[in-house]
Amino acid sequence: MAGWLTRAGYDPVVTDCIEAGKVEAAKLPPGAVIVTAMRLSDGTAKELINWLKTEALASRS
Repeated sequence: MAGWLTRAGYDPVVTDCIEAGKVEAAKLPPGAVIVTAMRLSDGTAKELINWLKTEALASRS
């Protein structure tokens, strides 16, 4: 997937677990698109999505 995105002109960031994904996602600008597998080595995409929702709400305060 990362190779395809690169060829399409995107600059993908690749991680293999949720914890690393959280670190990288926190660096992304608002409106960035995140593509993830359903299962990662330390959790699921749903866990990552829930974390992202929590972070978005926390950053509004």
